[in-house]
Amino acid sequence: MDGTDLRYELKAAYPEAIAHQLPAWVARCGFVRQYPSRWVNSLYWDSFALADAQTTRQGHPRRAKLRLRWYGLEETVQAVLELKYKDGLLGGKRRHEVPGVVCLTWPWGDLLDAVLRKAPPALYTAARMRPRPATLIRYYRHYYALPDGSIRLTLDEQIRTYPQVFGARPNLTRENPRRRHIVLELKADRQETARLSRIADRLGLPWSRHSKYASASAAGVG
Repeated sequence: MDGTDLRYELKAAYPEAIAHQLPAWVARCGFVRQYPSRWVNSLYWDSFALADAQTTRQGHPRRAKLRLRWYGLEETVQAVLELKYKDGLLGGKRRHEVPGVVCLTWPWGDLLDAVLRKAPPALYTAARMRPRPATLIRYYRHYYALPDGSIRLTLDEQIRTYPQVFGARPNLTRENPRRRHIVLELKADRQETARLSRIADRLGLPWSRHSKYASASAAGVG
């Protein structure tokens, strides 16, 4: 985490009531569809005191989160372990593709053993510092980019959170009460700072720090 791989990440959250307006705003700024839309799942681990969630809510500029990421709605998946870190509006992550498949109905101990079996030391250490399964966040993501690929944009809707504090295995069905909002995010490498700023201004959107995990933990993880 020497900062050489950090990129700008600008986020904004909006009520679902204006979701139908956002694709038109995005198109006016020159963005085109990049990939097919899909369900995204992020299972977060934290300390027993939920330190990662607290540092994000308190606005600490340097923070980190550990998550297991997969796509789709199946219960047997190919997954990636990610340590995501932020320094102000700059963000980056370290990734480890978990060998084989992960079954989301496994007990926690079996699931974590499979995820960490061949994990690199930095991710293994991060996981041992975060022994508590905290929250599963699931949402439907739309992918956009400028034609040259220099700036990427995502729209996340149907955001759902599932508490993971209790139970011997992952909770995939019992939701927290939904906060009906959507999240728009711009991502770009640091050399695109000026261009990114112009596009953010052109969108005319109220940019702010937003974390799905911190929002979910504030709503209750237990």
